[in-house]
Amino acid sequence: MRSEVIVGMIVLALLAASAVAADTMTLRPDGDGDFTGWTQVGCTGDEYQCVDEATADTDDRLVTLVTDARHTMTFANTGLTDDTINSVTLYYYAKQRGVNNKCFKTIVRDSGTSYVVDTTCTDSTWTYYSFPMSTNPATSSAWTVSEVDALQAGMKAKGSGTPGAKIAQIYAVVDYTPAATCGNDVVEGDEVCDGTDLDGETCASQGFDGGTLSCNANCDGFVTTSCYDNTCSETDNGNDPWWPYGWTQGDFEGAAYNYTDVCLNTTHLQEYYCNGDVWTSAEIRCDDLTINPTDCVAAARSCVEQG
Repeated sequence: MRSEVIVGMIVLALLAASAVAADTMTLRPDGDGDFTGWTQVGCTGDEYQCVDEATADTDDRLVTLVTDARHTMTFANTGLTDDTINSVTLYYYAKQRGVNNKCFKTIVRDSGTSYVVDTTCTDSTWTYYSFPMSTNPATSSAWTVSEVDALQAGMKAKGSGTPGAKIAQIYAVVDYTPAATCGNDVVEGDEVCDGTDLDGETCASQGFDGGTLSCNANCDGFVTTSCYDNTCSETDNGNDPWWPYGWTQGDFEGAAYNYTDVCLNTTHLQEYYCNGDVWTSAEIRCDDLTINPTDCVAAARSCVEQG
């Protein structure tokens, strides 16, 4: 039988603010560990080869009736690097050897020390038993990639009373969050943004009036050079016909402007003024219809808004 690593996507959690994907990886035994105290049945070669198949085969298995008998094995490497390990779950396809021989403990080996994870007692039918570990039993901290790559685990027959079982398959499932990959247009890990994925942010949410927000090359911040703020300032007291002729200037939607009040003819003045941060305009009509166009500026004091 051939050891292998089967990689598959199993969870895609869409969060309110971002999309984060969690993957799983199945690791199968690829060698015997520090202990080989269980007996192989129906298979030849190394003991781990009795339980390493991708599809369980109950014709070959490891068995024991011996109290405290231990058997451990190593597992294929993950091939991961900076990814986050969420949990490691060991699976056993097992069955009792008899009503008095049916219990075993899951153990994990680290630096020459065995850590007991859990105990189970099998029944008369082949059943999958799982033992999830969100932390490394040896450290009580989150698993690291190097620790998973060095994983050595197996089983120990119960110390007293009904020890042993039959085990036809063992494998480990690693749940992990892939390391962020800047440039794939998906916000991951501690990325602020990634390419076209701005994590729901806009120029407006960054405090600007509008414009086009973008992500920087390192995915750790935004580029706001194409965002804009509307501004407006004036010299003639707004839309007030009793104030002298003047000008209005500022920026609107990223473009600068500068408008000067202008006489349209002997009777009308085009008045520019600010409405908050945005410019607007209105026509002003002069009362004295006999004045010359060049005098309309001075006459603006006596103009009233055109109704």
